[in-house]
Amino acid sequence: MRFLIPSYGRCGNVKTLEMLRGYGVDDAAVTISTQTASEFEAYSAAYPRVNVVYREARNYAGNANTLLATVGDGEPCFLMDDDVSSVAVLSKSKGRQKIPYGFRVASREAFLAELRAMAAALERDVRCRICTAYPKNSNVTVSGTFARDGRFSRNALSSTWLAAVKPGLRFDEGMDAKEDYELQIRELAQGRSILRDNLLAPNTASRITAAGTKGGRGFTYGSKQDEDGLRTIAARYPGMVSVDLRRSKIRLVNV
Repeated sequence: MRFLIPSYGRCGNVKTLEMLRGYGVDDAAVTISTQTASEFEAYSAAYPRVNVVYREARNYAGNANTLLATVGDGEPCFLMDDDVSSVAVLSKSKGRQKIPYGFRVASREAFLAELRAMAAALERDVRCRICTAYPKNSNVTVSGTFARDGRFSRNALSSTWLAAVKPGLRFDEGMDAKEDYELQIRELAQGRSILRDNLLAPNTASRITAAGTKGGRGFTYGSKQDEDGLRTIAARYPGMVSVDLRRSKIRLVNV
């Protein structure tokens, strides 16, 4: 397995790398991309056993595309955000609970097993080039989703906090936000399919407040960048999506 982490402004504090190390992943299996020359030098010094790469870019989309360009056939590749402190896995609740399923921190075995399942599901579907994971750690919403769809949902959107990817994918570098949703909708518009794993979810700092955005994109949900991304998607894919600017929500329709 290869892990691909676009990072900005978090040198020495790439939480995802620390999490992967805790799961026994060797630094040599991780590639971090940077988008400025100064950060390339800093990250290379801070993480000498990680493969650090660099291409000048102005946003997440460009930074992530540097990594997507390295994806080839064969070894499974997983794109991840750089601020994931831990991963939660869905399990059956004990006793008579109103919510039958809940998230708990994934063990090493559970995490790696689900990654293998994501890669296998992606390989089985020749029309699919991306398999994301559940976007948030919410027992209430995922219980209903899992009861309806099971382990995988087909043609369901998520962020790319974790995504198994095949060759050929690229984000739109003209977008500063919601580029991950645009990529998935574009795949559908071009006649391909997308998958979402419903068993894994991220534990990250809040991105609703400024405190949760130090590094990374550097702005919050509901910001002008977010609204611009939503407007772009609504204009680009009329009839395919329903967009709620107030709540920063995108929903697929007629798919």
